[in-house]
Amino acid sequence: MIIPKDVTKSDSIGLVLEFKVAEEDEDLKESAKDALQQIEKRNYEAELRQAGINKIVKVGLAFWGKKVEVVYGD
Repeated sequence: MIIPKDVTKSDSIGLVLEFKVAEEDEDLKESAKDALQQIEKRNYEAELRQAGINKIVKVGLAFWGKKVEVVYGD
C-alpha cells in the first residue's frame, strides 16, 4: 500500500498493490486478475478510506520469470 504524504490534498491518490507469482507463462493474466480480486475481497483499501483518501487505484501484478502482467481498477 502506498499512502500519500499529505492526505488532506484533494488530489491525493492512494495505491493498493497485490503481487502474485504465476505457475506458468500462460497463467500470468489470470494470476493478475486473482490479485485484483484479493484486494477487493479482503477490503485492503479500508485503511486508505479511513485516512480520508477517496481516490484509490488497485493494482494486481503477476510475475513469471522476467515477465509481468498488470491489471488495475479503482
